[in-house]
Amino acid sequence: MALLKSCSCLICSNSLGDIDSPSRIFFCLDCDSTMCNSCKTVHEKITTLTGHSLIKYEEVNSFPTTSLMQAIKCHHHNGENREFYCSDHCTSFCFICFLQDHRRCEHSERIEKIANDMNQSVRIEEIINRIEKQQKSLETIHDHKHSTLQALNEERPKLEAEMSALIEKLTAMYYQLLMRRVTY
Repeated sequence: MALLKSCSCLICSNSLGDIDSPSRIFFCLDCDSTMCNSCKTVHEKITTLTGHSLIKYEEVNSFPTTSLMQAIKCHHHNGENREFYCSDHCTSFCFICFLQDHRRCEHSERIEKIANDMNQSVRIEEIINRIEKQQKSLETIHDHKHSTLQALNEERPKLEAEMSALIEKLTAMYYQLLMRRVTY
């Protein structure tokens, strides 16, 4: 419960930490949001949200509870499971409700398809994040390689001059040794 800091609904910005009892915090299974008692009251009065399933937040962690199991069932057709979601009306419903009330809605889809699409988009985001990290890593390697190559190019004339000086010195020493041998 300590992770809940404020109401996640769009109606208010109440601090849930100020609420004296955890039983006064609610969770909407359809909106996937936590809310205070005041927001719950407003949520229940909004026409497009009346079919949403609200439970006490403390019941969320005790899955599967009877409240959560009942939330799967259609409120209008006993025995039918809610399998569709309409984003036009912000509600989930069974197949019979789909045929009766949501057949013409442009944004009605199976909940399973929506979940799969969300899962795929999360995977795609993870792949994009990994690619971006690899790109940054490659850019760092490229920058390091470029700066090292530049440093070597700057150092090259100095090293060549030192090598030439050493070769001249060795050559001179070699001739001196040869001259000593010839004189003996």
